[in-house]
Parts: sequence; structure tokens; C-alpha cells
Amino acid sequence: MISQSSPNTSAYAAAGSLSKGKETDTSSDLLDEDASDLSNSSQNNSSSAESSSTNSPHSGSNDSSSGRRSHLNKLFFKPREDLQITGARCLFLTLLLATAIGLGVAIFYSTTAKETSNFRVNFQKAAIQAQKASNQNVLNVFESLETLSKTTTTFIMQEHKQNNGTYPLGFVTLLDTEHHMGRAREDSQAYVLTYAPIVEGKDYDLWTQYVNENMQWIDEAWKVYNDIGGVSEKEQSPTAYMVEPRIWTVTTLDEDGNEIDYESSSLCEVQTSKEIATQEVHIEKPDNGPASPIWTISPPPNPNEPNGINYNLMTSQVFKASAESVEVSRQTTLRDICTPSAFFDPSKSGNIEFIVTLPVFGSFEEDAPIVGHYFSVIPWFAFFENKLPIGTPPIDAVIQSSCGHTFTFLIDGPDAVITSKDKDVHDLSYDNLAIDEPFAAFSSDGCEYHFFVYPTSEFEDYYTSNEPMYYMLVVLAVFVATCFSFLIFDCLVTRQQKNLIVTARKQNALVSSLFPKSIQKKLMEDMEEEEKDKTKTKWNKSGTAGLRSYLNEDLLDSKSTRSDAEGPGVKPIADLFPETTIMFADIAGFTAWSSTREPSQVFTLLEGVYHDFDLIAKRRRVFKVEVVGDCYVAVAGLPDPRPDHAIVMAKFANDCLRKMHEVTKKLEVELGPDTTELGLRVGLHSGPVVAGVLRGDKSRFQLFGDTMNTTSRIESTGVANRIHISQTTANLLIAAGKEKWIIPREEKITAKGKGELTTFFLNMQDRHGDEKDNGSMSEPEKNLLAVDIVDLTAAEEKRNRTAEWTVEVMSSVLKTMAAKRRALKSKVDPVDRIALLEAESLSQNSDKKTVISEVATCIVLPAHRSEQFDGETIALNDVIMDELRNYVQTIASLYNNNPFHNFDHANHVVMSVNKLLSRIIAPDIDTDDNGKKLHDHTYGITSDPLTWFACVYSALIHDVDHPGVPNAQLVKEGAPIAALYDAKSVAEQNSFDIAWDLLMEPTYKNLRRAIYVTEGEFKRFRQLVVNGVMATDIVDKDLKNLRNSRWDAAFDEKTEENESIGSIGHTLKATIIIEHLIQASDVAHTMQHWHIYRRWNERFFMECYQAYLDGRADSNPAKTWYKGELGFFDFYIIPLAKKLKECGVFGVSSDEYLSYALQNRKEWEERGEGLVKEMARDARRKDLAAQRHALKN
Repeated sequence: MISQSSPNTSAYAAAGSLSKGKETDTSSDLLDEDASDLSNSSQNNSSSAESSSTNSPHSGSNDSSSGRRSHLNKLFFKPREDLQITGARCLFLTLLLATAIGLGVAIFYSTTAKETSNFRVNFQKAAIQAQKASNQNVLNVFESLETLSKTTTTFIMQEHKQNNGTYPLGFVTLLDTEHHMGRAREDSQAYVLTYAPIVEGKDYDLWTQYVNENMQWIDEAWKVYNDIGGVSEKEQSPTAYMVEPRIWTVTTLDEDGNEIDYESSSLCEVQTSKEIATQEVHIEKPDNGPASPIWTISPPPNPNEPNGINYNLMTSQVFKASAESVEVSRQTTLRDICTPSAFFDPSKSGNIEFIVTLPVFGSFEEDAPIVGHYFSVIPWFAFFENKLPIGTPPIDAVIQSSCGHTFTFLIDGPDAVITSKDKDVHDLSYDNLAIDEPFAAFSSDGCEYHFFVYPTSEFEDYYTSNEPMYYMLVVLAVFVATCFSFLIFDCLVTRQQKNLIVTARKQNALVSSLFPKSIQKKLMEDMEEEEKDKTKTKWNKSGTAGLRSYLNEDLLDSKSTRSDAEGPGVKPIADLFPETTIMFADIAGFTAWSSTREPSQVFTLLEGVYHDFDLIAKRRRVFKVEVVGDCYVAVAGLPDPRPDHAIVMAKFANDCLRKMHEVTKKLEVELGPDTTELGLRVGLHSGPVVAGVLRGDKSRFQLFGDTMNTTSRIESTGVANRIHISQTTANLLIAAGKEKWIIPREEKITAKGKGELTTFFLNMQDRHGDEKDNGSMSEPEKNLLAVDIVDLTAAEEKRNRTAEWTVEVMSSVLKTMAAKRRALKSKVDPVDRIALLEAESLSQNSDKKTVISEVATCIVLPAHRSEQFDGETIALNDVIMDELRNYVQTIASLYNNNPFHNFDHANHVVMSVNKLLSRIIAPDIDTDDNGKKLHDHTYGITSDPLTWFACVYSALIHDVDHPGVPNAQLVKEGAPIAALYDAKSVAEQNSFDIAWDLLMEPTYKNLRRAIYVTEGEFKRFRQLVVNGVMATDIVDKDLKNLRNSRWDAAFDEKTEENESIGSIGHTLKATIIIEHLIQASDVAHTMQHWHIYRRWNERFFMECYQAYLDGRADSNPAKTWYKGELGFFDFYIIPLAKKLKECGVFGVSSDEYLSYALQNRKEWEERGEGLVKEMARDARRKDLAAQRHALKN
């Protein structure tokens, strides 16, 4: 390589010679002539030098001139093609080429290894996900069926008690048979679900008597099933039943007339019910031992046809083997890959199915006898479909049983297809990648099942490619190009030594090409002005250059003011940009959503969303103007003009729309339910805009002009989760060849100051299938489609996210409880003592009083302690978290699918409880005294995290298994639970008992130990939950009067004057405040934003209207709904909000709740009558649409 220092030095020397007029000819000739003309140049230079020497007094001899020329020639053109230089070049090129080959090969193998690793990692993820999801599905099925088994045990105990033991324990018929069994069958996706009692030989006659007395269940269940399934009236049940009342079996003969012994036949060899009906029937004899006759079935049999009721399942080897396994394990079992459903429905013959058998116990005692079985026949795909997301390449799965059963199926995304019913047919070349996982290992059975997963060639092809070869070739090409570049560079450096002046001119041209002439001129003027006057301020620049300086170099100081900036001759920094596209993006539903959240949660959402928008803006080279409230403003086309501003902004808006969905979905676990329902309403418009820096105390970059106003109108008249664009922007996109991106809006919009405008929607996705139809669908059509089509998967995902948020809330409080116990070094009571209390608290305890009888006037909370504790320092172990998550999900499954009293509403109440408690915990008072003042101010509520947990728990469970009708209707209908709870707070007591009994199950023993560890904590927790759940019954007059009298006693002025800290007055106040907190949270929607109130009010109306359509209400709710809501506000909601303010512990939330309550009452008074008509009309339309949908199916 040639040193760069000498040429540069010579260049400046030559330039200096030019400027002084010395040796001009010599320098010019040396720099402008090629090396090939060196001799001619030397001769010319000699002549010039001689002439100059003659005329100059300082000239030397000709030898001096020749010496000077020789020096220049050596400087610029000294020989370099000697052996050393050539050898160095060859060595360098050789090393470069060897490096290229080595690096290319290394990249090839490393990329190949990376692809292989990626293939294996993704296969392992997919396999593990499929295996875990399938096993979890089995668990879900077991839980659903076990809930039915427990319900049956409850009925057995009640019926046995009512008939004084007339019949053995297993002789039971569930009330609303098809309602209970049908729901369990649908939840487990079973083909058939049947209950078969165990009938001892001595009880055969009693069973016959019981069947004759109770076979009306067939007619009732058949009618219910017809209503559900849409069976025509011609198939309705007659008054007579084709049922054999005695236990029976059949004798089957083969073609030769010999009797077939099914006792010794294959476990999977099953007769169909029609085959049995054509064979010789035999009545079972008592001396044949215990029988297991078919009794209740879902779906129910058609009474017009022969059926299998009373058929002894113990004569079928399939069902007998399953029952024997249950007798040994006393647990739910899964076994036998065969086709048992063919017995009930011949059309199912040939399918691969599992039998799930559940024991039904005579009581809830540990050693209770098994008095019957539930047999559930479930198709194989119920466990393996919808386990992988769409787009996942296919994998092979093999189920193998230690009993000799094997079948293979292909899992292709959400689909699963049988490839072999009796053998393993996976690709043997992938045996080394097999992932083995026990399947249903928790099922006690003689057979062990293994779930093997193998990749397919399609799966491997999905993650491998020819990219390693391409990368290697690219690397080689780059290095070859580098070699040529080196040679070219070497030649250019050699030439550069001859052309210093030319190079200097090129450098000047390069600098000039960096900026347009207008910008160059402005920059030069500004630089000259700054040189002349050093006192000029930073506001010196104006126009486009000034804007760019302000925006890109951040020259403005936040402390400067307009008075500092202004001065003689100082112009504002502003300019007109004729071609821009502006975006306004507003979060739809934000105001209503934020009314239910804490301020920190509101800012968490805004920061999360807009931070990601900023990153997208940087990547797309879009300029963010500002954020006003929840509206994000951005522009493309300034400060640097660009012709593709409309296309860039369209892409940016589409990216923001996608990112909004991602961020809200990710934050829903932290910010609570309905966060994913927030949408982004985007408006785009193109045109000229004036942009400038509005100087002042807090200088800001601003946009002005009609384009801004029009963009605002386009956004405000848009649709959530759609990009609304103007005609101008649409024209620019069409001109750019992007006409496929736009969809004309059917109706014109009316914009203030603009009149009617034709607008478009932007759709940058592939327009085909459902997307295309939905994109141009009118709003009424979308509403009808929403009635006819229910996305169960989305609903399940939402429920899981909601449950996960609840788990996070409850686990946070559990951590605080654990931190407090650690700080106080709390003692733990013996487990046996607490277990005894838990057993006594179960609802099955006949000596136990009703829940409502446990409501306490005062609940004593712990005294203040000075020790500090922080829940963030605690980490709950995985066992507790798993049990908490399982419990919350089970509670979610126990909620009925009512429009109002459902799991979503329960979590809305949880959110309100958590918000109010947060305001209690953080009031605007000084807490420098280790929390003593806070403890007294909140009557001790803040000192007990167990109280917080109990309130959240009460909100979660308060409507479990709610039937969708009021308590009065349950009493009127004579529902069993109405009698059980003495017709008082029926739904509330039932919810409490179900949730409490579930919590007391052994499955949740670690969770219970995290909630309470002493007898005192157990009793306080139960008492708080009892009071909290019972507080949600606002109709019961006795409870209402009790609460009002306690409130008056607690907050009477005389009482407040006379009470002392720590007295009974504080205890009474704490108790009544907790109850009113739960009450306010239960109806929090009435004290939140109007949109929140409208949504839940409409859901409650729909629930009441559905009850009316079902004949479970005396009158049409639409007739009284308007005045009823006004009365509800006047006599309950507003007084309740005033009580929250009166107690003085909820801070600004009480003012917020009262303000919203008054606003909603006023809004309802003005618009309520019209809204009731609209809701009634929608309810009728949905009912008609549901009927049409049922008829179609």
C-alpha cells in the first residue's frame, strides 16, 4: 500500500503554488497529463523552466530545474511494480480468497446447523404443546364430569333423606336430567353419557318398582332435547314408554345357531342397540349377582323406538372392565380405544373412542360406597383437535396402550386426522426425534397410554431451505468483489497522485451534492451571519432549514421563552409543505375504559401503545407531531419532502393498528378485562400544511391549515379498528398503483364545515374470503352475523385471559399476606385443628346453619402493628400458583352463560373492588407514623391484607351458578335450592356453598394454607366472605334493613363524637364499609362512564327479557325498565354513592362514583325511553335470529 501523507502534502503544496502564481505551468502539466505522456510533459516542463529561469533573478541552472522535475516525478510516479510489491499483492489476494472460502464454508455449515436446530426446537415446542394441551383437555373433561358426579351424590343424599331410605342409595334420577347431563356431555364433547346404578340381586324388585315410578324423566328429557336440537313435533314422545322395567340382557346366536359368549369376546367388540333389540331378551335373575342397568342417558332415547334402558351393562365386557377398574381405584378412569358408542348409536360405528368411567358415591365421606357409575363415550378427536395454531406444519402422533391398542393420527394445525386405526405408521426416519409423554397418566387403570409425537417431512421442509448455499455463494461473491475492488482502488490511488487538483474539485462537488441549492444558500447565509454577529440567538434560522435544525438537531432549549427569541429581524421558524399526509389515531372506547381503572393503569396503557408507535415512526421515517389526550398525530412529507408520503403513512397506520392489538392483548393480564376490546380509530388525509415552531415558554412544533382540520373530521367519523381515508389520499394511492388497498365506504359522511364527503377504508391485507365480505358489509348485516355465528374459541381465550388477570390480582394480595406473616413472625396453628374447622364448614354438614344465618354485625379486624412489610419481596411457589389458577378457572367454568350474571361481570366487580381498596390503601394523608394514622383513618382495613383478599374472593364467587332469574322466581318455581335455603337469598347462598365447598377440596390444600394459617384467620376469612357475598343481595328486605340500621348506628354524629379509637364503633364501621364496598362494586357500572353503564344495563335487560321469553318472568321487562332504572338510581345507586363519600375513606373515588351516578341518571332520564325500545327490538331480533339458526341446523 502507498502512504497517503505525501500525496496530500503535495496536493496542498500544489494548491498553494496555484494561488501564488508560482510554477503554474509545471504544476498544471504534472497534474493533468497521464503517465503515458510523462516524457512529453517533462520536455514541456523543461522548456517552461528554462524560460522561467532566464527571466527570474532567483532562477538556477538547468540542472536545478531538472532536479526539481525529478523530485516531482519521484513523488507522484515513482516505480512500484517491483518484486516485493507484486509479491505482497499476490499474498494479500491469496489470503483474501482463502478467507472467503473458509468463511463461506463456515457460514454454510453454521446456517445449516441453525436451521436444523430451529427445526428441532420448533418441533419440540409443537410436540410439547400438543401433548400438554391434550392432557389438559383430559383433565378438563374429568373435572366437568366429576362435577356431575358430585351433583348426583348431592341428589342421592337429598333423595335418600326425603324417602327415608325406601330405595338403595344408587336409585336416583336427577331433576332436569338433560340440563345437568346434557351440559356435562357438551362440555366433555361426549357422544353419549349414561348413568347406571349398582343393583344388588336382593334389590331387583325394588329397582323395577323405582323404574315404574320414575320413567317420566324420559319424556321430560326428550322434550328438553327436542327444544335444543330442533326435532319436529311429529317425533314428540307419546304417553306410553317402550321401556322394559326389569333388568334384562340378550342371548346372541351366531350363524350356526350357537350362543356367543360376550364374556370372553374382545373388549372392543360391541353390539349395537338395534342388534340387541332384534335378539332374544332375557330377564336377569337376582342370583346372577349385582347388575348395572342403563338408567338416565344423554342424549335421551326416543320413547317411540326400542331403547337400551335397563340393559345390564355388566354383560358387556367393555363396560364391565371399566366399572371393575373404578371399583379398585375409586377414581375416574379412561380406558379402551374402541367403538363403544355403537351400542347407543349405530352411525358411530367404526370410530375410535375412549370410555371415561366415573364412580358415583353414596355420600361425601372418604369411605363412602360406590352406588353407581357414569359411562361417557368420548371420540378421540375431542382430546387432540384445536391444540396447535393455524399455520403449524403437520406432525405425526401415535397413541400406544400397554393393553395392545395403537392408532396413529396427523395433527395439522388445529385439525387432527386418523391415518391408521390399528398400527403405528409414522415416518421411521424420525425415530430419533420422538417425544414420548404419558397420556392421561392420572387415570387409574390397568392400561398405560403413551403419546408419541414425530415430525413429518412437511414439518422439516417448513424450517429448512437452500439459504445456507445462497449465503455461502453471496460471501464468496462479496470477497471476489472485494478483491477486484482492492485492485481497482490500488489503481485509483496511483492515479490520484497525478490528479490532486482534479480530486480537490471532485470533493467540492461531492459536498455540494449533499444539499439542494436553496438549502445550501440558506445554510451559507446563516453561517456568514453567525460569523458576523456572535450574539445572534438560536432562533436565527427560518424556513425549511430552520425547521430541520429544530426537529433534527434539537436546538431549542426548554427554558427559553418567546421574549428571548424575539428580536429585530428574527423571523419565526415556519414553512409551507405542499405535499404531506397526516394521521390522527384515537383509541376508541378509551374514556369509558379509563373510568374503571386507576390513573397508573391508564398511563401504563398510553405509554405502552404510543412508545411502540414511536418506534414504528422511526422505522418508517414518519414524523410524530404530538399526542393530545389519547389521540396520536403524525405526518409524512416533512421536514424532508417525499413523493411517497401517502403510501408511507398508509403502511405506518396499518402497522399501528396491528401493534395496538398486540399491546392491548399483552397488557390485558396487567390492566384487566376488556383491555383487548379497545380499538384504534384512524383517519388519513393528504394536502398542504403550514409547519412551524410555536415559540414560547414551552416551544412546540405545530401543524396548521385545512388539512389538519379535515384529518380530524376523517378520524372522528371513522370506525374502530379501521383506517378511514379521504378522497385525496385515496387518489394518491390509486395513482401509485395501490388501488387494491382501498375499499369505498358505502355511505357518505357529514363533516363539520365540509358537508358530505366521499371516503374510503384502507385494507392492506389480502382481500379474499371472509375478509373481503366483512370489509364491505353494512353494520346491520354485521349485527345479524354476530347473532348467527359465535366464536367459541375467542370467547374461551378471553375467559382464560380474564381468569389469568384475576389470578394476578389475587396472587399479589397473597404475597402481601405472606410478607406480613413473615414480618410479624406469626405462629401457625396445627393442620389438624384447621382441617377440623374446614370439615365442619362444608355445606353437606347437616348440622350447619344456612349461610345467611352467619352474617355478622361486627367483624373484628387485627390491631395496628408497626412492622413494615412488602409483598414484592415474596415469591409464591409454583404449587400455590397452580392451585390458585386451577381454582379460578374452575370457578369460571361454574358460571352459567347468562348475559349479565356471568364470569365477565364477576371480574368487573373484582376490578371495582380492587380499585376502591387501592384508594383506601393510598389516601391523601401523612403516613410518617408507620401507618398508625392510616390504620385509624380506614378503621383498620388497611392493616389486614386478608380483608383485601376476602373482598376480592367474594367478588369473584358471588354469582357462581346463577340461574339467570331472580330469587323470587326460584321460590315461585319451587326450585330445590329455594327449599334448601328457606327461600332467603337463594342464589347468593348457593353461590357461596358451591365456591366454598370447592375451595375445601383436597386439591386446594396448599392454596388454603396460603390464605389462612391460624384458626382466627380461618374464621375471619369465612366471616368476611359470608358478609361480602350476602351483601350483594340488595332485594332481601331483612338484610337491607339490617345494613341500613348498622350504617346509621356506625355513622351517627353522636356515635362519632363519643367513640374512641379501637372501640366497637371502629369495628362496626369497618364491617359496614366492607359490605358497602362490595355492594358498590356489584353495581359499579352505574357509577362509571355512560358507555360502561349502557353496556351492562343492556346485558341485564337481555337476561331479564330472555327469562320473560322462557316463561320465567310474569311481565315484559320493557314495560317497566325505564321508570325502574330511574327509581334504582334515586333510591339505591345515588344514596349508595353518597354513603361512599360520607364514610370518608375512599378518597377521590367517592366523588368520581357520585359524579358518574348523577350524570348517568340524567342521561337515562333524557334517552332512556328510546334506548329501552331499541334494546327490546334488538332482543326480539336476536331471538328470531337464534330460532332461524336452530331451524337451519
